[in-house]
Amino acid sequence: MKSMRSFSFVGALLLLLGALSFSPILAGAESSAAGRFTLPVEARWGTVTLPAGDYQYSVEYRGASTIVFVRGTAGEPCAMFLAHSIEPNNGAGKSDLVLTRKGDTMFVTSLHVKELGLTLDYTIPAVAMETVAARMSQPPVR
Repeated sequence: MKSMRSFSFVGALLLLLGALSFSPILAGAESSAAGRFTLPVEARWGTVTLPAGDYQYSVEYRGASTIVFVRGTAGEPCAMFLAHSIEPNNGAGKSDLVLTRKGDTMFVTSLHVKELGLTLDYTIPAVAMETVAARMSQPPVR
């Protein structure tokens, strides 16, 4: 009799844990979105340099940690990026990638994700800024 109660307690506990794992509130309410973009020029996204070309991306939104996975259109993995900051937007317009030129280098500074109603912001790496500043302080080579 005691083993039967023990078994039913363990079974009830497993059932409860299984039910809780399907609850979106307790699971972190993960959302995702995907899309494609074309880089017309080589650009740096964080510390990764992406050559000009076609790419596909997927976004996994987990609240404070939002990860963007970027692949070439043939499916080969390129990189994954964590947003520096995340801002809500009204979801109007379309998803797009924002590039900013510093010196002679293009940087990805934002990704607007319409499906999630979010703007993911990225910083220009400090090393890149030092390189740009050094290039700008030198006289042009002729």
